[in-house]
Amino acid sequence: MTHEVVLLDGCKGFAPGQVLYSVLNHMAGIVGTIHSDKTAGQVDMEGYNVARSLVGQSVNSQRGQVEIEALIGNIVKHPFVQSRGRDARIIMLIPEDLYAHNSGRPTSWVHGGHFTHDGRDIVVISTNRFYNSGVFDPVHFKYVMTHELGHMYGATPKGRKNTYELLGVHCANDCIMQQSREGDGAKRRAHELHKNGITFCDHCKHEMVRLHRRP
Repeated sequence: MTHEVVLLDGCKGFAPGQVLYSVLNHMAGIVGTIHSDKTAGQVDMEGYNVARSLVGQSVNSQRGQVEIEALIGNIVKHPFVQSRGRDARIIMLIPEDLYAHNSGRPTSWVHGGHFTHDGRDIVVISTNRFYNSGVFDPVHFKYVMTHELGHMYGATPKGRKNTYELLGVHCANDCIMQQSREGDGAKRRAHELHKNGITFCDHCKHEMVRLHRRP
């Protein structure tokens, strides 16, 4: 099974895209071939310009942040995205900080996440909070990106006995699909899993294989 992915990297630096490339390779080992319209972590001016245009349409100038709900709505309407097949998944990286409008109760910021909108499967991640004094944390970023792609590919379905509802369905095992707290707690968890070589538990791997590697 081949999974089509459209990459929109709106970052000037290559580091986040290079980590994304490694995550996509890891995911391909579980769900099957992932074919993208470009290689993550390399120069792609078309995708970059599309991402910059979408950010410009979605920014809240009063907050100095991009509203995630507006961004998702603008992504699915953009001609570049609409020209892609309906089964193509969208992965977007932006350097700007994100927040959620949340029905008039805005969050102060979000890393991003996995969204389904207008029949599109989309992962958007802001790289802003993965930098500390200008230094990028690839381990924390890899953790969050792998977690969100796990959602995209169905790692934690509703109804599985060892999952729980907390801002979506998450895994109760020692697994990258657990829901971690934001901020330093999530960073510590990312580095702990990395140190122990843990990504998806066997249950989450089985769910993705079952969905995407049919005989």
